[in-house]
Amino acid sequence: MNKHATLERIFHLHERGSTVRTEFLAGFTIFLSCASVLVLTPSILSAAGMDTKAVFYATAISVFIACTLMGIYVNRPIALGPSIGLASFLSFYVVKTLGMLASGQRKKISPVVIILSILFIFYLVCNAIL
Repeated sequence: MNKHATLERIFHLHERGSTVRTEFLAGFTIFLSCASVLVLTPSILSAAGMDTKAVFYATAISVFIACTLMGIYVNRPIALGPSIGLASFLSFYVVKTLGMLASGQRKKISPVVIILSILFIFYLVCNAIL
């Protein structure tokens, strides 16, 4: 079977008015955006005292998993990854300005980030079903 026909069948490109070439270029553009996140997020979060290598690997793995699941299961062209704005907010305002650098205080931040992430994914999945 032709590779283009397989991609067409899986992602319904013709129904959406797209082509394999257009999707490839869009994917490459999104990859470049995510690549910048791989550089910026660790440097921003290192200002909050986090390990740069650990943040880099966590960012890379989370972007890969989220984008793969979004493309295959939800079939939407949305890249998911950590927000540079959220990383900046956590590093410079919450940790530096509010002084929540102690590990006990960090535990209060994590549930908020997780809840917001789950709500966003829930919204995308519900939107894909409808």
